[in-house]
Amino acid sequence: MSSDELKALATIMRHRDTVRLNIQRLTQELDRRALGHDLSKLALDELEGFVRINETARTHPYGSVEYETSLASEKRPGGCIALHFRRNSHHPEFHALDHEMGFLDIIEMVLDWKAAADTYGTNTLRESLPVNRERFRFTAPQWWLIEQVVNWIEPESGGTPPESGGTPSEREDEHER
Repeated sequence: MSSDELKALATIMRHRDTVRLNIQRLTQELDRRALGHDLSKLALDELEGFVRINETARTHPYGSVEYETSLASEKRPGGCIALHFRRNSHHPEFHALDHEMGFLDIIEMVLDWKAAADTYGTNTLRESLPVNRERFRFTAPQWWLIEQVVNWIEPESGGTPPESGGTPSEREDEHER
């Protein structure tokens, strides 16, 4: 190998390692968030309230009058929902303004919406989007990210999320095979 080839190879390897380390930093942060997600619900001041509202809130569609009525007392200052929002940055209510949410909070929020829909919701994630669009005042770039995460976690074709990256059209092509 020539000297130029060795230099090019070293540069390529250094670049590849730097990308790998940066992806690992991101995955470590996502792992930290996954492990800590909703731990505050286990604190007595939150848990007692969530026990009170769990059944009622889960038997009515998200965003319905019945749903909102059942949660109203816990949204007041000191209620379990108000406490939970104040302690968890993946909720828009944590932030003074919705547009202050960063991309990791938005990703965690959408995955939270998906889990809520799958575990005790009467709506799918996609069915809850119009309610959330009305409820929160996200910017166009934030909604773009929300839609990207929704399309990844809940493909419109009903399939499972893609295992690899790629463009949406590449993923659609891969899904059709």
